[in-house]
Amino acid sequence: KLGIKNIYNQDLLDVNLPEHYFDVVTLWHVIEHLPDPLGTLKRINRLLKEDGVLIIECPNFDSLSRIVFRDKWFPLFLPRHFYQFTPQILKRMLEISGLMIEEVNYKIIPPMNTVLLKLSFLQWLGLHRPLEESGGGREKATLSVKKRSILWISVRELLNLGCFIISIILALLKRGDDICIFAKKYSKERVV
Repeated sequence: KLGIKNIYNQDLLDVNLPEHYFDVVTLWHVIEHLPDPLGTLKRINRLLKEDGVLIIECPNFDSLSRIVFRDKWFPLFLPRHFYQFTPQILKRMLEISGLMIEEVNYKIIPPMNTVLLKLSFLQWLGLHRPLEESGGGREKATLSVKKRSILWISVRELLNLGCFIISIILALLKRGDDICIFAKKYSKERVV
């Protein structure tokens, strides 16, 4: 309907694509769901043109809230997240794959960090059911209060504001829940 061509709905390791084809590949909260992330990174390296860019956004296992909330840290998201990554682990995996990190962005304006922190806090308080307990649908808070009441709206907005402020601080400290990695495939002449 939209006239878009070349849409593939299959594993990147299985799809038949020409090498050195893409300028940019993005993995927006994908790598933690892959059964073979290293194999996928190696495949992406072959698919990227020289000086091509890979952008990865994923939960940051090195986050301070992961240490605080432990098994209640929402981005653990078991069993849907097969792996967790720190910037150091991703750097090593990218190097093994023939890619080099250009930048690690901890997202100073952190909408995803704010949401992840809020969900971890609610889960820690026991006010949020993990996804597998909620029947596989959208997560729902288990509060008995109607969401439209003044009290609920006030508490929710205070929680949102608090999580937003804490998320900014954690991002500035490079310890937020979410990271974005920019990596580059260098041309053969630039590799020493």
